[in-house]
Amino acid sequence: MPIVIALALLAPTLAQQSPQPPATAPATAPATAAATQPEVQRSPREEAELALRLVEQGDVVRALAFAQSAYSRDQRLPLAMLAMGVALDAQRPARGYEATLHLQRYTQTPEGANDWRGHARLAGIYVRSGNYTLARLALDKAEPLISDPVARALVLSDRARMYAMTQDFKGLDETVKAIASLGDPTRLGPDIRDEPRTWIALVKILYPLAGRRTVAGSERVEHGYLDLCFQWCLRAAGLAARKVQRAKPDDLAVRLEWRECWLTAESVRRTQLESLEAVAKTQTLSEEEQGLHNVVMRDLSVILRQLAEIDRNVRLIQSVEFARKAANPNNVNDLHHLAEIEWEIGDFPAAQEAYRRILRLDPRDARAIQALQRSAATAPSTQPTPGG
Repeated sequence: MPIVIALALLAPTLAQQSPQPPATAPATAPATAAATQPEVQRSPREEAELALRLVEQGDVVRALAFAQSAYSRDQRLPLAMLAMGVALDAQRPARGYEATLHLQRYTQTPEGANDWRGHARLAGIYVRSGNYTLARLALDKAEPLISDPVARALVLSDRARMYAMTQDFKGLDETVKAIASLGDPTRLGPDIRDEPRTWIALVKILYPLAGRRTVAGSERVEHGYLDLCFQWCLRAAGLAARKVQRAKPDDLAVRLEWRECWLTAESVRRTQLESLEAVAKTQTLSEEEQGLHNVVMRDLSVILRQLAEIDRNVRLIQSVEFARKAANPNNVNDLHHLAEIEWEIGDFPAAQEAYRRILRLDPRDARAIQALQRSAATAPSTQPTPGG
């Protein structure tokens, strides 16, 4: 089903008293988190910065451990307050009240007052708790401080959620429109515009807002915005494909990024297909809707074929990784298996070296001799990108 934004109010509002600095750091981090802390001497600021990076990477357990360490060593360090607030809010379930105390302290410092991150995180907590007055104030402080388009879109998505929950659909429409405008390539620097992650991040923010429930409970899908999301996916996929072409044949990370672009595109088009087919069950599709239905189905066919090729390449690269670890350098069968897979992914030098190793073990190995003769005649001077 299309992703929708609920219109029900969430938890009760947070207490609005001025925060007092905790006398000590919050409860000790879990033993598993402490055990995973590397034995590296870091300053409290470095630990706080590391905690914030770990939250972005999804490692919230270690993030909290480093944040607590930084805060316990220097409770007056503004960045430690931010790290504590962000790490606590990132826990599941979120520890919103504790996070709010630290974030409020941070935003009251000169450093925090001019940093969108503290205001934005507070806004998210207030929106989730239903305190829309404080949410609006925090959003108004955060937005003018942001230059990064993805960060601005994230903050605007909290504003959109607030409008949806208060049934202010005019404000919601204006905010969604503002998010959509952030994808204007002419307004983005090349370092942001040419990065696939930028476009996928924008899609993942706008995509949930493109389908929502109205006051009456009927579903409304914004196909115009979903079409825009799909175009962003195609842009991301094109950029990722260029990275694949420049990468080594066994570079798995760039191919996984490429696959994510197409998986996101599939999700967008499937949402549109499900919406159109739901309409078709109750009424005849208009000519415009029928045309869109056909376009969506054709796009899904192309997407699924592309994903099949990428998935096969990903599996082969994973197979090579296992084969390299398992191969006995003195076992001819192991080396033949390795060489064949390396050739298949396009790593021709590695495959040729494996065949040469076979011939050092058995100079009369016919398969290796034939493979080297064939590779000398057919291997391209530049390695192609499998699935590219």
